[in-house]
Amino acid sequence: MRVTIVTTWFPTERSPGLGIFVARHAASMTAAGHSIRVVHLAVASIDDGVRRTRVMGVPVVRLPMTPSRPHEVLQARRALGPLTAGSDVVHTHAVSALLPYTLARPREPWLHTEHWSGIANRGAALGIGSRLGAQWILRMERRPDVVTAVSDQLAADLRILRPHGEIRTVPNEVTRPAVLTPRREVVLGRDTLHLVGVGWMGEGKRPDLAVQIVAALTGRGVPARLTWVGSGPLAERCAVLAEHLDVNLTLTGQLPGERVAEVLADGDIFLVPTLSETFFLAAAEAIAAGRPVVTGDRGAHTSFLDPSVAAFVGRKDSADTWADAVVDLVQRCRTMSAQSIQDTLPRAFTPEEVARAYGRAYEAAVTISSMERRSSSPKPDPGWPDGQRPGHSFSVLPLSACS
Repeated sequence: MRVTIVTTWFPTERSPGLGIFVARHAASMTAAGHSIRVVHLAVASIDDGVRRTRVMGVPVVRLPMTPSRPHEVLQARRALGPLTAGSDVVHTHAVSALLPYTLARPREPWLHTEHWSGIANRGAALGIGSRLGAQWILRMERRPDVVTAVSDQLAADLRILRPHGEIRTVPNEVTRPAVLTPRREVVLGRDTLHLVGVGWMGEGKRPDLAVQIVAALTGRGVPARLTWVGSGPLAERCAVLAEHLDVNLTLTGQLPGERVAEVLADGDIFLVPTLSETFFLAAAEAIAAGRPVVTGDRGAHTSFLDPSVAAFVGRKDSADTWADAVVDLVQRCRTMSAQSIQDTLPRAFTPEEVARAYGRAYEAAVTISSMERRSSSPKPDPGWPDGQRPGHSFSVLPLSACS
């Protein structure tokens, strides 16, 4: 099929790790025989100015679109028409990619993939203005022909917003390294334990707690250090806290996918004390790298991380409790090879399986769109009450909230 992916999440030179899962999806669908092109709606903070390029062999057109700038949203909508014309399916990724279609849906069959962890609470963690914007935009989840969610948990949350339309679960694909780096033997109390965290340095991932966990380990005679891959508002706080607690902390900032894989392979344990996740790609990639995972006990990741190679800790537990979990997991996995850890990852996450699942979702979108077009009775737009559309004012929803 000819598919145009429209996404606000996609790697750029300024932000090489952003939306890497979308880039991988596009490449896998191309490998599966589909004709794929990407339209990246780039927010100003990560826009590198390159308007046409290729990423992983897939052609990409980049349009400037910051959600808080209504004129850019309207300009993006005008540009999208010619760019998606001739597509068998338009495939939007992430809630913010719905913005250009608030006034009119694409003419082509439409599949939307949702990732946002704020779906369940309607953006309750946002400021009041952004929260109102989120609630307004979330009504758009009713409009695509088919919606896919990256986990069953997120699909259940979407069902409240989309009571009648089709919803399917299609997970993120997880790339297994071509060459698996063997695990090193770690003797607690003698060797320095290398903990690795990957993710946005915001309140949800709690990187500051990760620093405190390392301090708790060293305080009980277990030398440890922490490498965190990612950026965000808590980076400076973590650096100051690490200096105060005498913790060996390395902050890499955002890295391209291949460098993230190298950092994971260099670690002994993956540690992110997250509050909740809709999928948790970084944890899955740690398992793919053959590294055990210590993380929070809420979210979709608890359904696929095997307890033999993972430890789940409560959101209210102390740094000492987290340190206990790290020590216990190191001891439990002491004799396990990297390959045996990787083998616990579900086959459904392979690029081939994910590509097949999306192929079926594309076919469903085409079928449903065709049935709707043949329907003789006009229907109100499902995105708005009583078929009414909003005016031309756009609520503000920050891109960082639309993952």
